[in-house]
Amino acid sequence: MPMNDMLHGGEWKDNKIQLDYSVNLNPLGMPAEVKRLIADDRFASLTERYPDRECEELRQLLGKRYGVDKESVICGNGASELIMNTIKALALLGIRKVMLPVPSFIGYERSLEAPFCQTSIKTVYYTLERKDCFAFTDAFIRELESFTGSDSAEGDKALILCNPNNPTGQLMDKDLSDKVIKICSESGIRLVVDECFLGFCNDESKRTLKHLTKSIPNICVIDAFTKLYSIPGIRLGFMISGDGKLVDTVKKLLPEWNVSMPAQEVGKEILHKVSAGYIEETKMLVNREREYLCDELTKAGFTVYPGDACFILFRTPENDKYHNLQTVLAGRGILIRNCGNFKGLDRYDHRIAVRDRCDNEILIKTINECLV
Repeated sequence: MPMNDMLHGGEWKDNKIQLDYSVNLNPLGMPAEVKRLIADDRFASLTERYPDRECEELRQLLGKRYGVDKESVICGNGASELIMNTIKALALLGIRKVMLPVPSFIGYERSLEAPFCQTSIKTVYYTLERKDCFAFTDAFIRELESFTGSDSAEGDKALILCNPNNPTGQLMDKDLSDKVIKICSESGIRLVVDECFLGFCNDESKRTLKHLTKSIPNICVIDAFTKLYSIPGIRLGFMISGDGKLVDTVKKLLPEWNVSMPAQEVGKEILHKVSAGYIEETKMLVNREREYLCDELTKAGFTVYPGDACFILFRTPENDKYHNLQTVLAGRGILIRNCGNFKGLDRYDHRIAVRDRCDNEILIKTINECLV
């Protein structure tokens, strides 16, 4: 497979792409409040100032929103910076075994396979089953219970979850999630949960674990402004943990002034001014368009996996006609994500973002034309 055949829009170098379905951003686009802030002449002057290295005001606002102390919040240059350094911190704090269900966000594999961690952490991959549509089941709970009793010292294990998962879009069942929390708490397993796409889900407030970090210190939650507010170029993420040692260790690993002044101001503007109406409109749009895309992709003869996020995982038939679907569509100005480099998937698996109806109709029309 060509090197660029599995890349997403942040890495694809062909400037002929007109519709990018490989990056999972809010189809509503950036909030109007953020657009006004960036358009203001005073915004440019922020680049002439050093940022608050502690992100005091932003952390305070995040703590207030999620009902946690600001001292348990760390801000980062996107979620990626926090993912890498959280895993480094876990290694420094004595974590020697990590369970990672796959397929999952490749950033976790990349971090666990980095030289710093690879020499000290053994990664145990749990493969989610295609026959279960990649959903978490009781089989995962049994494997987690086995993982807790595997040969190693107490307190040297961690579990990493994306909820909803990426690239499958699956949100873990609430009862299963409660079982995972109980097992990890009773066994001393550190639980790292990526909630970067949870804001698109209908029952976000009931499913987030952010508030639990206050009472259960072994839980660490990573989230970002990137996807929900469609600001990938701003780079702003955050981590919440009630474990003071973990928070202090991550802080020591981060560079000084890691969050720019513009990024901090955008984050504060979002938390101060973006209304709940923007989020509700987002959820309605994503739900409606996800249903439309799933129906149309099924009509095209693809296997579509159920999900709850702002993207869809689907699989084409395994024949030469679909061998290079991403490349063929890119030649028509549309970029989708080939998932062949995710563990547990192959080149016939693809992920697309959910966009607005006009764009989605163009996508479906182009797919059907390419397959004639």
